[in-house]
Amino acid sequence: MSNTDLTGILPGLVTCRVSIVGGGIGGLTAAIALRRAGHEVHVYEQSSFASETGAAIHLTPNANSVLHQLGVDHEGNGGDRLGMVSRLLVTRKEALESSESLQVSDFSQNWLQTYRIGLHRHLKETALSLDGTGAPVQLHTSSRIMAVNPHKAIITLEGGETIKADVVVGADGVRSRARLGISEERKFVAEKAIQNAFRFMIPIQRIKDNPQTTNFLDTLNSMDMYYADDRKVVQYLCEGGTSVNFVCCHPAHLTGEYQEGYNHKTSIGALIEVYKSFKPALLDVMALVDEADLKIHPLLDIDTLPTYTNDRLVVLGDAAHPFTPHLAQGAAMAIEDGASLGVMLSGLDTKDDIPERLQLYNKARHGRASLIQDMSRMTGHEPTRSNSGAQIQKWKVHEFLFYGFSHDEIHFSSQILREYKWSKAPRLYWRQPICFGPLAGPRQAGLVFPRPDGLSTAVSITASIRFRTSATLLRNLFPSPAYRFSETDTVAEASFTFQTIDNLSWLGHKGYELVMFQIHGVQVESRDGHFTKGSYIAVVLENLADPIVSGREELGWPKLYSEINFNHNAGVGGDLAVELSWRGVKWASFSWKQLRETENSHRPTPALQPGQEHMFVHKYIPATTDSPCKALADADYTVLIPPTKSKAEWQQVASDAGFEFLPQTDMQLPTLSHIANRLSELPMFGLVEATVKKVNGQDDFSAAKRLE
Repeated sequence: MSNTDLTGILPGLVTCRVSIVGGGIGGLTAAIALRRAGHEVHVYEQSSFASETGAAIHLTPNANSVLHQLGVDHEGNGGDRLGMVSRLLVTRKEALESSESLQVSDFSQNWLQTYRIGLHRHLKETALSLDGTGAPVQLHTSSRIMAVNPHKAIITLEGGETIKADVVVGADGVRSRARLGISEERKFVAEKAIQNAFRFMIPIQRIKDNPQTTNFLDTLNSMDMYYADDRKVVQYLCEGGTSVNFVCCHPAHLTGEYQEGYNHKTSIGALIEVYKSFKPALLDVMALVDEADLKIHPLLDIDTLPTYTNDRLVVLGDAAHPFTPHLAQGAAMAIEDGASLGVMLSGLDTKDDIPERLQLYNKARHGRASLIQDMSRMTGHEPTRSNSGAQIQKWKVHEFLFYGFSHDEIHFSSQILREYKWSKAPRLYWRQPICFGPLAGPRQAGLVFPRPDGLSTAVSITASIRFRTSATLLRNLFPSPAYRFSETDTVAEASFTFQTIDNLSWLGHKGYELVMFQIHGVQVESRDGHFTKGSYIAVVLENLADPIVSGREELGWPKLYSEINFNHNAGVGGDLAVELSWRGVKWASFSWKQLRETENSHRPTPALQPGQEHMFVHKYIPATTDSPCKALADADYTVLIPPTKSKAEWQQVASDAGFEFLPQTDMQLPTLSHIANRLSELPMFGLVEATVKKVNGQDDFSAAKRLE
């Protein structure tokens, strides 16, 4: 995926200063994402990065997918693909009770094994690079944080210096100081570990050179997990396939309940003693570790935080949810956190929205991260710490992995942000396809209703023919008994109005043509017996799909498609002709003869657009049913459009005008023959008026409302 394919990480109208406390994997991922969102990002790291430490790490498909979208392709920078995961249950030294395997080729991205230092270096280079989207991140090393003010977004450094920002991101690990800005309760402070882990790597060459272990290399085509009741060994290749990484988890009381520090030296004898029930071939390999490289890592945990945010402070990674390594999701969750934060703080219109946006981050991340935390705890035979335990009691390890891997946090968070933006603009028309959100149209731009500029830039040539005809024939076109003529007579007036419209802002300053058939002198009775007078629009023909769809769905206009050809001989004494056709089949023609200027032709006057009277359209949407009939409808009511005005730049009057409809069969005119044939019945008893005008501005009909 290219860097431009992100759905949520987009620059906004304002740039925020973001202080990230901690420059680990989660903090640097957040820095990259926030940089791409257009913010000024500062990372404060307590170490000097002079001697980075860490063993191997997994980039599971869900994490790798996020990094790809952030422009970090780690497979080309030290990551090795993992093809399979084998889970082996140990019962005695030489045998396995059962085993199960997981193929990892079904996910959107590869599962990579890499060296933590290499991934960290890659993220740091990406964050600080002069290339890429946004301003480079500014890294401040040897900057120990002592306190955070979540309401003012102020961090206090060791030594007393204070730094003001718009957002503070706590990414300072399991012993987080930033977390104290969320809660100072003791249960949210990491203390002694329940479990410890031996972590070490052994060079492949050392295994190959030892006659007792050389055959062990034949099995190194997957990540293997050996489980006993209360301890396990996980092994996989890393460092470009030159080493085997081991993570060996066990109850803390077996090797010491450490409370401080991360890497405690130990002995090979202690390692072998803890895992003496495992198969000898595995123990022989583990015994090849260089004792100087053998460390014990206490696995710290805290109770599930009630929230990850407080006002302008947010925590992520181990500062929010420390992870045991049983599902290889600790780094993945930190990466997902950082990406989600970048999405939620993208496209900001004002800094006042920051607390709400951070709540969206909490909505996206808290439930998922807490659930995977408990999955990891249960896999390691530890008690759950949130209310998700009952939900996952019956899940298997491979089900945990599928839940974790089959997720794309950028797309997930982007949808939450979209829905939030939609909810902030409740006065919007929604029309099909609604899954993409509210569509722009003549009455709304993006998430703004009505359009700020309306359709004021539009320019149109409007031609109309108003004539007298049979009231009986017109009455037959009324959609319900609520419609009637204001005056009883056998003669009534109708009109055809034509427009060629250009410079419409909602159509990229392009335009289209339309033809409208209107019946005048109509009144509609409301349910309370009140009558509203105006004109009834029986049908509108347009030659562009977009206004047809928006007008039908939003307002209920009776719109259909037809080809419309204007032929205008400009100038005084000229003629205008309009021809309607469908795929080359002509079905109607209209003409204005010998156009002449009137006394006030070039004096700007209020122009009817299309009439200085109320207009009615009847909104009807059929119900979806296996027994369709007119009586079954999802919508069946009158829409009232108040009088509208715009300015006419000039006006001409025709000495004569007329129209002709050509009846066609439903094979010649499959979608319009019923209309063409009905309109061909209309007699013309006399011409009332025939004009051509140039009109500036176009009404968007946003004042239309349902007539109750």
